[in-house]
Amino acid sequence: MTFRGESIGIGTEIPAAKLHVNGTSYFSSQTKIESSNTNNNTVGITARFGDKFQYNGFNINTSGFGFYEAPSITPGGDPNYNTYVSGEKGISLFTNSLNRVQISATGSVGIGTDNPTSLLQVEGG
Repeated sequence: MTFRGESIGIGTEIPAAKLHVNGTSYFSSQTKIESSNTNNNTVGITARFGDKFQYNGFNINTSGFGFYEAPSITPGGDPNYNTYVSGEKGISLFTNSLNRVQISATGSVGIGTDNPTSLLQVEGG
């Protein structure tokens, strides 16, 4: 374990963030991730650092999953909390090691196909 300024490194001697873990991590209880950045109202796990796109004016990770807060549709009401899964090149849902649902980067949805060529394409049933 390395202490460098306000940062802690586990498995690294040069931590690049407040907590930098290089290697497999295991959490046996609830894990909380928060964002205190008022310019980015999303929290989540991203595959690539600093890689973001905007959805309805909100920063969303290009490749990751998490949650974001959108303003309430009712003036003075509670904000809407949404879950997102994002993939710059598309999103795949797998079961039993097989790709069951594919959403392409252009928004086409394929069920039973890895490469949907129409808005909705269903193969095998």
